[in-house]
Amino acid sequence: MKWPKASFTNFVIVLVGTSLIFLATAWAAEGLSTAFADVTLHHVPLGVAYKVIGSAKKSLLIRNLGDKTVRVEVDVLPPDLKQLRRGAAAIPDVRWVQVHPAILDLPPHAEREYEVFLSVPDEDQYRKRLYQVMLWSHSIPTGGEGITVSAGLLSRLQFSAGL
Repeated sequence: MKWPKASFTNFVIVLVGTSLIFLATAWAAEGLSTAFADVTLHHVPLGVAYKVIGSAKKSLLIRNLGDKTVRVEVDVLPPDLKQLRRGAAAIPDVRWVQVHPAILDLPPHAEREYEVFLSVPDEDQYRKRLYQVMLWSHSIPTGGEGITVSAGLLSRLQFSAGL
């Protein structure tokens, strides 16, 4: 059977559109979420490990929205100039921020807490300044078969140290 050119074009458009809808539906069910998106702390004590608490009264809570277990890693990153907000400076040393555990397996539809600790050196030069650091929570491959689509969240943490 020979298709008329307009009918074949319409058929291809409908086929591709339907496929994209099915893929979007499948991918929409996968991913990560957190309320720890833009956290600001004031008067962080100098010279001690301070546990960061977000709006959920916990540290960094990550939720797996998908139907499969995912391995999630949290990396501490300095912000790019474009990411800096409210007059903050980039954190002088990302080692001031520790995340425990850095990697964990997150079951389907489960939520787990990563404890975030901030340790600002006890030096006057860091007092009364606003700093910013980024936390990148992302899934990492576990060696399974097939194609893996990774999800990730970029959270902003701002803080001022001392009184």
